[in-house]
Amino acid sequence: MKFVLVALVVLVGSVGYAADGRIEINQSVVDAAGGAPFTITQSGSYVLTGNLVVGSGNSAAIVVNAPNVVVDLNGFTLQGDVVCPGEPPVCSSGGPIGVSGASQNTTVRNGNIVGMSTAVSLGDNGARVEDLTISQCNLGISAAGTGGSFVARNLIIDTRIGGFISDGLVRDNTLRNVNFGLSVDPDGGYVDNVVIDAPSASAGISGGVPLGHNLCNGQRCSSLRRRFYLSKNLVDGSQALGACAAGFHMASMWEIHDPSNLDYDTQLGFTNGDTGQGPPTTHVFDEGGWIRTGSNFGQHGLVGGHSCYSWTSTVDLGTVLTLKRDWGTASIGVSPWLAANRLCSESTRVWCVED
Repeated sequence: MKFVLVALVVLVGSVGYAADGRIEINQSVVDAAGGAPFTITQSGSYVLTGNLVVGSGNSAAIVVNAPNVVVDLNGFTLQGDVVCPGEPPVCSSGGPIGVSGASQNTTVRNGNIVGMSTAVSLGDNGARVEDLTISQCNLGISAAGTGGSFVARNLIIDTRIGGFISDGLVRDNTLRNVNFGLSVDPDGGYVDNVVIDAPSASAGISGGVPLGHNLCNGQRCSSLRRRFYLSKNLVDGSQALGACAAGFHMASMWEIHDPSNLDYDTQLGFTNGDTGQGPPTTHVFDEGGWIRTGSNFGQHGLVGGHSCYSWTSTVDLGTVLTLKRDWGTASIGVSPWLAANRLCSESTRVWCVED
């Protein structure tokens, strides 16, 4: 009995708890356990209570081997020995991983990770990486699960590659002085990210679904040209303003007047058999799409003079637009477009353009 009691005292004494009940990680705790990595084998909440320094002889600073874990860096730093001088950065080889894990629902947040081969490497669903400052790393963030990743509000600077992100949402991140910014899987989305001082705008963000307001070297990250599309869904005139996907809005005629300066989004947009990578032609009296005209509503008798009372009503007329499909005869329209009026109560597609 005495032996069991002593064993229990040693076990409890080896775990430190912060005032709020979270399990503490710091240099003293890690060194007392035999050095890095600090390995998490129980679900729960862990908090860094001091800076933790690791070197190339260590595989990682922290390893997560349990599901449903939160690692709060609490404003402190995980410090490795990788350096990345220059613009663009050239990083030294080797180095540990900051936080490594392959379990579901791992969150890493709120602190600094410096000088690592990879700052955060999470390999299962539900990965969350939030509010970190990452610098002097070969790779910033790897979130490789097949669903539910959330990467937000991180600052990644002087790092070779910003991150590889699987299916999920990437938002409000800022990257500065990187060789390449972010690669997002095709089912992932990204919004409100900024990449500064990448070698080119095309090295900013690739893949995924751009949801708007992403800037790479001062240009749209998704394309050097603005995207537009004709919606697949049909709506009456009173619903036209809300028909476009996030990051897009109902287009004005004058935003898409010259489609050769735009990119047609064939994933979001309606297509025909011979669309290829361009927009479809339709019959303006049967299909086409609602379009904003820039005119006051109710200018009767004018094609382009109606807007369903600023797209709030099913009464009166609205303007629809299509690309001409009869190239052999003269048409009344706005080249290369053909326009007509349609009853606002009828359902048709909507022309959408990127914000």
